[in-house]
Amino acid sequence: MFYLILILLINLHLSFGQGTTAATPNQMALLTTTEPERIANLTANNISTTSIVLTWSAPFGNAGGYKVEATGPTFTNFTVNTLSAKVSGLVPGSNYTLSVIAVAADNVTEGAPVTISAFTNPNSVNNLTVMNISTTSLALTWSAPFGNAGGYRVE
Repeated sequence: MFYLILILLINLHLSFGQGTTAATPNQMALLTTTEPERIANLTANNISTTSIVLTWSAPFGNAGGYKVEATGPTFTNFTVNTLSAKVSGLVPGSNYTLSVIAVAADNVTEGAPVTISAFTNPNSVNNLTVMNISTTSLALTWSAPFGNAGGYRVE
């Protein structure tokens, strides 16, 4: 929210010997912006291997936009004017700290961040091969996917 503060400076003119005084006001304006409130209900949706969609509710009061940050194996930040953002270019299978910060209309003054944590989905394995097939067993081999994987589940 913007506030306009006026400061009146009064210059007092004295005319000695003539018996008159006069006051002439000078104005000085100061424009200031208050810090926006925090956003609410930050959630991570539509998580893929390389992106996460964030949605949130607007803060009480005014916000000129929202700064979105993702910190993990990679870092990205950008500003949007909507109540959602797609964070792209992420590493598969990785944990990210995701923050949204309300920004005032002056595009400088920021509110406090709201932060959540989410993992991107891991990529699929590569070069899956079946070997040593018998009536009761088989062996599987594969190459690790790009990104991070904490383990594998065979079904």
